[in-house]
Amino acid sequence: PGIGWAALLTFAMDRALMRQEPQILFRALAVSLELDGSPEAGLADKVFEALSYASKVQPVDTAVDRRAIEALLDDCVARGNTGAALMLGLALSGQDVGALAWESLVTSQNFRKASALLMRAADGGHGEAWSRLYEIHSNHNGSVANPPM
Repeated sequence: PGIGWAALLTFAMDRALMRQEPQILFRALAVSLELDGSPEAGLADKVFEALSYASKVQPVDTAVDRRAIEALLDDCVARGNTGAALMLGLALSGQDVGALAWESLVTSQNFRKASALLMRAADGGHGEAWSRLYEIHSNHNGSVANPPM
């Protein structure tokens, strides 16, 4: 039996992360996001790891499918990854994630979903999520605002 595309791309991203080669990492990331079908857990986890690394380095131009990124991050969140919840919550609330522009991760803002994801991330120990939750809920014109006292 041959190795599947998802396993091959996971391996390529793993090697690129190990060697800290962002160009190869982003090429593998772009190809992995073009795969059709339901997300595989190993690939989704590796995409999250790649995006986490990418958020800490200088921005590199890469054409990636934002819908696929969001779907893979959603898969990670569904399996209990609070780091993915933080990343997706920040992006959906319109905040950049390190060096990654929020527009490169999601197709549009969704403050209700962002709020739920940030709450999950905050419960998981990510203090940054509390700050963003406060910002979102203190905007009295926002869709998730608390009513003024």
